[in-house]
Amino acid sequence: MVREPPRRLTPRLGPTGTHFHLAAHFGANYVKKYYHHTYLGLLWIPLLPVLDILMRALLFGGFLGVPSGDRPYLVFLLVGSIGWYFYDRTTLWSYRSLQFNRRDYRSVPVPWLPAVTGAVVPGALQGILYALIALVVCGYYRITEGSFYVSIGSGSTYAILGLLLLLLYAWTLGLLFAPLVRIIRDVRLVLRYVFAFWYMLTPILYSVQTIPARYQAIAVYNPLTAPVEFIRGGLLGTPLPTERSVVTSVVVLAALMPIAFLLFARAERAAHARL
Repeated sequence: MVREPPRRLTPRLGPTGTHFHLAAHFGANYVKKYYHHTYLGLLWIPLLPVLDILMRALLFGGFLGVPSGDRPYLVFLLVGSIGWYFYDRTTLWSYRSLQFNRRDYRSVPVPWLPAVTGAVVPGALQGILYALIALVVCGYYRITEGSFYVSIGSGSTYAILGLLLLLLYAWTLGLLFAPLVRIIRDVRLVLRYVFAFWYMLTPILYSVQTIPARYQAIAVYNPLTAPVEFIRGGLLGTPLPTERSVVTSVVVLAALMPIAFLLFARAERAAHARL
């Protein structure tokens, strides 16, 4: 069978069914990394987010008394964490995808894109786990205080929009950095600290309104502020992002995505040419 060679700057998608089948395979391998060769096994998957959220809630909501409006800080933190950890884990495995699956790419020109697409599996798993924890916590407050705090309705459309923006950002950064991480491991180590710092600059632990006025611009012009505030506003009824935040998020994504796509495609083609 004769096939038309891929165009110069087009990563090979292949048949849609094959693409998603491979993505699911890669995604399952990323999830296994969390519990493989451990004594507790699958228990680590729900245990890690529970321990993480309890530690952050105790430190920031308890010891530091970060304000959260008319709702418990634990609920405020959990809803913000749904979006962040969906984004964080998807980004992590997006840029680690080629390095993690290097055995599959050593001698056969396998398309790279399914490995990046599969990163949504551990990302979605993290988002779902934090959402389930939030439901349990809100159920507890419904019984003890008479309020569920989270509302599911027409406003939830904003939450979906926020998650979509975070997914696009995660994949874009994965396309941008995965070829670099594949050959320069130091990039992965540096990115770990970059994203930790980015987390502190994104209104997950606090709201933009509680930041001192002279520092608010840092959060307002953070491209991830709008998606996070869309999620929180859609589920908790907190203020939606300002127009400046939304414009910043969309413009940065629109400018970065085609650059990342083209660089990823060029790196894939060059690597396959050397096989």
